[in-house]
Amino acid sequence: MKSAQNTGQGSSKTVVSILVVIIVIAVGVYLIVAGGTNGTIPVDNEGNIIPAEELATTDEEISDVVAEAMLNRDETFCNRIGPEDAKAYCLSNVIITKASDAKDSRLCNDLVDEYSRNACKDNVIIATARDTDNPDLCETLIDQSRVEHCLEVASQ
Repeated sequence: MKSAQNTGQGSSKTVVSILVVIIVIAVGVYLIVAGGTNGTIPVDNEGNIIPAEELATTDEEISDVVAEAMLNRDETFCNRIGPEDAKAYCLSNVIITKASDAKDSRLCNDLVDEYSRNACKDNVIIATARDTDNPDLCETLIDQSRVEHCLEVASQ
């Protein structure tokens, strides 16, 4: 009798082991597949998923989305752009526009690269110099090649 019980226990351990292996494999496959999206599922302004075939991919479509995003000062419009480089361009332009409007250079810190951050901060300085009629601010520009333009707009 003991040998029949041992065989039964051995086969149930085998079944459990096989189930554990199958579950581990299934979880691994799920993580690989889910990780493939890289967390960049495009959504519209209302949080609805945008189907891939509806994403802007041509230069004209991308330009229209960028213009709409900047007009509305809303970076969520940029999610309607397919190519990642064009989407990043859109996001940068919206942030730069919002920072200039608010005259808040802290918003520029959200930009990824240093060149864009500096251009954004300079735009804030130019907008502030223009709106306050204070050309002295132009001397604080990071990009000194923009000082002349800044002086022109600040004295108008």
